[in-house]
Amino acid sequence: MSNPEGSATAGGVAKTVTTDIDAGILDRMIEVRRHLHRNPELSNQEAGTQRYLRQMLVDQGIADIRDVVGFGLAVDIVGTGKPSNRKVAIRADIDALPIEEESGVDYASTNPGVMHACGHDAHASMSR
Repeated sequence: MSNPEGSATAGGVAKTVTTDIDAGILDRMIEVRRHLHRNPELSNQEAGTQRYLRQMLVDQGIADIRDVVGFGLAVDIVGTGKPSNRKVAIRADIDALPIEEESGVDYASTNPGVMHACGHDAHASMSR
């Protein structure tokens, strides 16, 4: 299934990016993104976002979730292949901006004067 919400810029020209993703995973990513978009929090105030993302990780069976620098989260995911010492780091910003949302979408910000205007909601939903 292609990602209907994906786009990228190459040389200043926007282009659609399609990725084959299982429909169930794609639906869940969109659900998470819209929840985060609806409930934005400014930098260093992301307590609700942290709580929500922690629960998303727990629901996926991920344990040993650690708080990092205030409202960040970190986990170590150990691969099953042997032998391997490879590591992958995934970083996703979660803060929103002090901007009034005027998009009119059904998942618009419910926090007056605060919105995810630069994609951090999408970053976090893909990293879960």
